[in-house]
Amino acid sequence: MEHQLCFDLDFSPRSTPYRRAETVIKRSALVQTALLWLTRQGVAGLCTDVPTRLRRYKANVAAFWNTAVSNPSPNGPSKRYVPCETVLVECRRSREQCWPDTAKSNILLPQMLELKSRRAEMECEIRVCEPGLQDASVLFEEYSEWHYDKSDNPAYQKLRRQITKIEAALYKGSRFEALRKANVADSLYLAVPERTVHPHELAEGWGLLWISENQKLRVIAEAERRVCTDENRFHLVQNIAAMAQRHVLFSHGVYNQAEDYYIARQPRRRRRPPQAEK
Repeated sequence: MEHQLCFDLDFSPRSTPYRRAETVIKRSALVQTALLWLTRQGVAGLCTDVPTRLRRYKANVAAFWNTAVSNPSPNGPSKRYVPCETVLVECRRSREQCWPDTAKSNILLPQMLELKSRRAEMECEIRVCEPGLQDASVLFEEYSEWHYDKSDNPAYQKLRRQITKIEAALYKGSRFEALRKANVADSLYLAVPERTVHPHELAEGWGLLWISENQKLRVIAEAERRVCTDENRFHLVQNIAAMAQRHVLFSHGVYNQAEDYYIARQPRRRRRPPQAEK
């Protein structure tokens, strides 16, 4: 999948981090664009409104990729597919949908901007003063990772705790926290109209997708790869399959009522001419 990657690393207060999107985009358009983005990346399966647990905390979009592994059993094919990566995408039309408590967010977000700016400066110093924190297993320096959490700098560790405290105040009890704690996805993304939300405002580890009025998508910040077990990936894949079944039955006029199914007229489908531009 080829897509434009843009990192908004300007933490300067002189920038306009709170500039609102100039246009309003429907939630259905955000979801549609996210589905297109994932499909072009070759996902093995995806669906909308997928529960991350048995019933609660449905993700707007969920998808997974497979990898082929050797089949240890002498029966069946020599290779079998297993889920190797999962992703969740939450779509929000406005800043208010990201932070329902607007008064609190208006106070805490500028504080987090300042703290993350200072953190970026201190991490530059750490790379010089503590080169041993660099991950030696990565061959290319531009892709290297640093274990900043193991730094001996007490001021830096205090700063990290302050950022964590503010993020807890912003996101505690939110859907963002619930989806993160579900631990069923390797990557988490927030999709919003462009310039609605900026990278420094994200919960730690989340990626950011900007979607324009004409439904062009830009990856503003890549999501951090999370630790997700095979069992949790399988759980999400099963939920994706269950929700996909519901969508297929509905689109073909098979409905559920009183623990039974019946056939009725299929829902009308709107024909939309394909767009020439990608």
